[in-house]
Amino acid sequence: MFLTDNNGHIRTTELLAPENVTSNANPQVITEYLKRVQAVTWNRKFFEAETSGIGASDPLFGLGPPETQNDDRICILYGCSVPCILRPKANGNVLFQFIGEAYVHGRMDGEAIFTVSPDKLKTQKTTFCVI
Repeated sequence: MFLTDNNGHIRTTELLAPENVTSNANPQVITEYLKRVQAVTWNRKFFEAETSGIGASDPLFGLGPPETQNDDRICILYGCSVPCILRPKANGNVLFQFIGEAYVHGRMDGEAIFTVSPDKLKTQKTTFCVI
């Protein structure tokens, strides 16, 4: 069995087939890793975004929920372990719909907060409602 296709993509579905999992063809740690890769990347939408407000002004890119749209916002919410995609509702910048979690390259595991000075972070907080 080839582990990759012609494009070099790992064939996770075949590697996780019952005959491969139950026959110990894949050690448990590999099986768990492949399941996590599928959960994180399958059915995700690639996006590019620009920063606004505080922080670095580098262009952003990542993976978001399939429902992600052009005017959605990528937000770092205090207490959340990953960035979130929020959609502004009729009330402008006060009411937002939670769309889902996102992977944003270079802004994971606290990296986004480290791009902002502590003084600016204290003064640039926004309070809003998520529905």
